[in-house]
Amino acid sequence: MLCLAALVLAAAAGPGSDDTAEELAAARKHLLHGEYEEAVAGYEALADHPQAGVPAALGMSQCRQATGQMSEASAVVERSLAQHPDRPELVARLAELALERGELDRAGELAARAIELNPEELVARWVAAEHADATGQSDAAARGYEWFISYFNGHNVAEPDALVLVGRGAAEHAQRTLQGREQSQQLSFVLNDLLDAAGKQDPDLWVAPYASGLLFLSKFQKGDALKDLRRALAINPSAAPIHVALGQAALQDYDIDAGLEHCDRALAIDPAAPAAHRLRADLLMVLERFPEALAELERAAEANPISEETLARSAACHLFAHQDAEFERITAEVAARSPRPVTFWWRLGERLEDQRRFDRAEACLRRAVELGPDRAGPATALGLLFMRIGKEEEAARILDDAFQKDPFNVRTKNMLEVLDQLKGYATLETEHFRLRVDPKLDNLLGRYAARYLEEVYAELTRQFAFEPETPIQIEIFNKGRGQSAHQWFSARTVGLPWIGTVGACTGKVVAMASPAGVDKPYNWARVLKHEVSHVITLQQTHFNIPHWYTEALAVRCEGYPRPQLWNQLLLERVPSGDLFNLDNINLAFARPKTQLDWQMAYCESELYAEYMESRFGPDAPARLLAAYRDGLATTEAIERVFETPRAEFEQGYRDFLEKLVGTLHAGPSEPKRTFAELERAYLADPSDPNAAAALAHEHLRRREYPKARELALKATAAQPNHPLGSFVLARLSMLVGDLDRARAILADALDRDKPDRRVLELLGDLETRAKQFPEAAARYELGRRMFPGDSVWVSGLARIALLRGDRDELRTALDELRQLEPDDPSPRKKLASMAIEDED
Repeated sequence: MLCLAALVLAAAAGPGSDDTAEELAAARKHLLHGEYEEAVAGYEALADHPQAGVPAALGMSQCRQATGQMSEASAVVERSLAQHPDRPELVARLAELALERGELDRAGELAARAIELNPEELVARWVAAEHADATGQSDAAARGYEWFISYFNGHNVAEPDALVLVGRGAAEHAQRTLQGREQSQQLSFVLNDLLDAAGKQDPDLWVAPYASGLLFLSKFQKGDALKDLRRALAINPSAAPIHVALGQAALQDYDIDAGLEHCDRALAIDPAAPAAHRLRADLLMVLERFPEALAELERAAEANPISEETLARSAACHLFAHQDAEFERITAEVAARSPRPVTFWWRLGERLEDQRRFDRAEACLRRAVELGPDRAGPATALGLLFMRIGKEEEAARILDDAFQKDPFNVRTKNMLEVLDQLKGYATLETEHFRLRVDPKLDNLLGRYAARYLEEVYAELTRQFAFEPETPIQIEIFNKGRGQSAHQWFSARTVGLPWIGTVGACTGKVVAMASPAGVDKPYNWARVLKHEVSHVITLQQTHFNIPHWYTEALAVRCEGYPRPQLWNQLLLERVPSGDLFNLDNINLAFARPKTQLDWQMAYCESELYAEYMESRFGPDAPARLLAAYRDGLATTEAIERVFETPRAEFEQGYRDFLEKLVGTLHAGPSEPKRTFAELERAYLADPSDPNAAAALAHEHLRRREYPKARELALKATAAQPNHPLGSFVLARLSMLVGDLDRARAILADALDRDKPDRRVLELLGDLETRAKQFPEAAARYELGRRMFPGDSVWVSGLARIALLRGDRDELRTALDELRQLEPDDPSPRKKLASMAIEDED
């Protein structure tokens, strides 16, 4: 609920001396800037003033509420009301506080009493509308929000505080009553003529940009939302509601660390803030830490035990923990309290969808839409769910209706454009698949994919001993209508313009960007096989399989060797302990901090499965999959299947990685340093050959050849045959055409037991140029043995075989190369052309 701190302080400009007015204004300024102790001191000094006592009591109440002291917030108003029983703003404030605590009957009675004292008491009118909505009186709520528009039209509303609350009422009216262009016009008016105007009139009024930020955030217009929320935070860094809103924005991007940081800051200000506890619960649910999430929700319930926002999340947590009796108790309690608990069913449906409980999520969201036909939120959520599970005809109908109710929502707009784009796509039906492709751009791809998918289906269903009940829907997006293939794919997947991959699976639908429509083509067959394996394992486990394990199984299904990049990451991260574990690896897929973290998550997922096989037997992955199918969580599954405590399982995995790394060899692993850093390191110790060679290499890169030679010679003088120094000298010799000298330098610098990758690769290249094929082949064989998974060595062997005309060796090398570089079409094209030449 929007904090109304600024609004109730409008009375600060009331009667009294100039000095009193200045003191009230000073205290109000402290309050609006989050300087609560100073504000309290200012208000306490005016508590007994005959004219200023009421606004001082209201300000003091806001200070207490802002820091979570709800009892004190009420008590100070009660004391003032005892002295001024006919002041409507005091009664309205008590109504507002009662509503915050979930005391609906008391809130309704107090709001009615305040309106009786003053029919134009804005806070009371707001509470009355919110009370009607919370008790299922939809018509009364609609009239309550509409009242603010009538009030604005009938008055010259100029006070910034009043403009904010009128804006909130008008926004609620627009979103529940108006559609299409009318709603767009009214919301634009709210943002520009009410909220922005209020903020400009009173630069201290943080509530104005906060309210507009919340409105943008609800429409997934994150850029505008963050701009306004940060503007509010600059005014009042101690407003807990702003931190909660920023945490919600972080949650939309799965930035869990940022979300938790904002939760901590909010709760440090207001330890009782239910919205902050709910946000923390949402973040913990993303991490599948349901008991901890439930504990946060219990804290939220202490502040307001009947909040539908809180109860919906609690019900979801009980369901995830298989506590069906508690789930049924909560749903019955909510139904008994209100005939129209739209928010409860809406939020419950969203939480269930987040955890891929699609059937129950659909039932909850249908219930929310049925109870709240005037609300766009539940309809949008249901439409997006339908897209996720492949019910596109139903999605089109409900999203179109939702967009009429909420034309500002970016995700709804994007998904409707996706559906419009799909209208022009052809449908290819096979026994087990339904493909949608652009008939002009991807007709050939569609035909090949259809044939390949049936082959993959037979292989994967046999491997997992499971078949989906309905055909799998595959949608391949190419460019069109000014959007790239990747933009269409991203919009189809999440309703937003960017997702960091080219293929995705919801469990029911596979979406993919066409390899013909992206900047860098890729192996579409590999991606399809990967995503179809997700469909099978997700449906097989009723969507209970965690992200890391479905990825582990999908990577293994691809059938390609571990990439050299993964080996390099293991060599760098295992010794330092910079690894994921089963608590945080899922988040690395949803919100990787870097692209390398994303790669490492895939690498570690696959290695968890490899570790299981090595320690618990070849059927270990299948047994764990069966445990997830039985509904177990990860800890329970591991301990039941492997009869091993989870902590011991994790330690065994770390030991497994240590042994694996012992079989790998690193390439050059110098940390990336700037030119200035390299210079400082050299100047700190000019006798250090490593520092001299590193700086020489940077000068070489900058084409500053004399300086590069000088430093490389210093390095090799201090350490004869220094690998990097020799590499620089060899490159300099190549620049003047002295290839023999370059070869000699590199040959002397090569350590066959611990070869420097750069030296070895360049030496092999130079020997190949000199047609010293046996020597070059020996270099590449050494590289293949010392740096497994790296295609450069096999490429060198293929090049030698091509130059020598050895077709058998060339075939062998190309066949290995296509495994090491699955997204490079060159080896496959060469193999195909050779087969044609051989009439094979």
